[in-house]
Amino acid sequence: MTYSYIEERTKRTQISDLNKGAFSETRSGLRPDNSTPEDSGVARPSMLYQEMTEYWAVIDSVKSGTPAVRKKGSTFLPLEPLETPEAYARRLSRANLTPWYTRLVRGLIGLVLRKPIALEVSEQVRQELDNINLLGDDLNTFSREVFESAIDYGYAGVLVDYTRMNEVQTLAEEVEQSPRPYWIHYSAQEILSCKYAIANHRQVFSQLRLLIKSTVPDGEFGEKEIEQVKVYDLDRGWVRWRLFEEVERDRWEVVEAGYLTLPFIPFALVRTSKKKNGAVQPPMLEVAFLNISHLQTSSDLDHALHVAANPKLCIFGYNPENGDILSSVDEALVFENPDARAEWIAPPPASFRALEKRIDKLEMQMAVLGLSTLTSQKNVGESADAKRLDRTQGDSIMAVVSQGLQDALDLCLEYHAAYRSEDAGTCQVNRDYEVGQLSSQAIATFSALHDKNQISLETLLGLLKRGEVFNDEFSIEQELSRLASLKPPEPMPTPST
Repeated sequence: MTYSYIEERTKRTQISDLNKGAFSETRSGLRPDNSTPEDSGVARPSMLYQEMTEYWAVIDSVKSGTPAVRKKGSTFLPLEPLETPEAYARRLSRANLTPWYTRLVRGLIGLVLRKPIALEVSEQVRQELDNINLLGDDLNTFSREVFESAIDYGYAGVLVDYTRMNEVQTLAEEVEQSPRPYWIHYSAQEILSCKYAIANHRQVFSQLRLLIKSTVPDGEFGEKEIEQVKVYDLDRGWVRWRLFEEVERDRWEVVEAGYLTLPFIPFALVRTSKKKNGAVQPPMLEVAFLNISHLQTSSDLDHALHVAANPKLCIFGYNPENGDILSSVDEALVFENPDARAEWIAPPPASFRALEKRIDKLEMQMAVLGLSTLTSQKNVGESADAKRLDRTQGDSIMAVVSQGLQDALDLCLEYHAAYRSEDAGTCQVNRDYEVGQLSSQAIATFSALHDKNQISLETLLGLLKRGEVFNDEFSIEQELSRLASLKPPEPMPTPST
């Protein structure tokens, strides 16, 4: 009997020709009968998106570094009164953006994801997560990318899709193509709109619009970038998807369509705020603004130092009509007028100290807002209560963002398992943000407790692993098994006479 791909795999695969009666043919492919051939509003972002773009513009400029800031010109480095365009261009060419924002964001990500994400999934899913996006990235690398995007822009999204296959007639053909779920990261700027509905006492996505930019060949050697919008809709217990492409200016047409047979849209948002609705500024936006202030202040200092390094020569009492002689400036000045004099004019060195102090203060403010003080710059004499309060406040901030990541990953694992028709797995994101190994004194104390039989060897090894004396690959079970195999055999009892 011929293997029926449609009957056996509908719950696991995108099917463009499923339920063809609901579609009509167009010159560009299948189109749902209840849709229009063009829709000028499909690429129009939501109100939330439009409110967030002001924040994203600042983040993008700071993340892009010095070239982007110089390109923005007076947006970040204002023109001074009476400053000529030529003088401003010279000053702008010397402006440099120190990458404080990028360094602090990656430091925060390193605190949260410094340990691998713990998984409780089937072996097949674990193997697929080693190449989670079909681009060679494993779960930890993929999570870093998603988490950084969420920190930058306030939120990010992950879509769990299933590989599209060519026409297959037999199970062997399907196995050869190796269909499987995979995950796709979408930044906030690519999520045009999300709509929600309540189903089974749970908030689910009812519509999702995603912006897709891709590069396609243009002629034999050229390339061009095209924009498409993919729309997912809940439709009577199925998920309909449509791919729109702009065929003319503000005229979009469906070029491909189909159905997912999952009863939900397999999409998850990674949030960095407990607020679920409305525009929320990205958590590190204030650091970005401080980074811009740092650019402006350091630019002022660099310009002042440049001026100071080239003092002006002022000559008093020199009148060429009286026959005074001016020799080469590089050698000497000769005056016949005994009252004539020459002086160099330059700003006093003390005038730069205010700018230097301001730069130091900005750097400290960025460090504090960037949460770097959780692991450095601790006061030596601070009390235990102060340390505990500082740790609680820091953990509460990072707990929100790490919990948002974990919730989204758990949801994606649920989607992944739904494609496989198996139980969903779970994951655990690191919650220990304190960096630093156990001290030698602590290790000696724990070892003494073990020597006195007050704690077991397994407990001792667990404490050492949590204290980062051992790396993450160290297995307590394997070590106990190895030690058991090294124990000498017990002596044979002496036979009684």
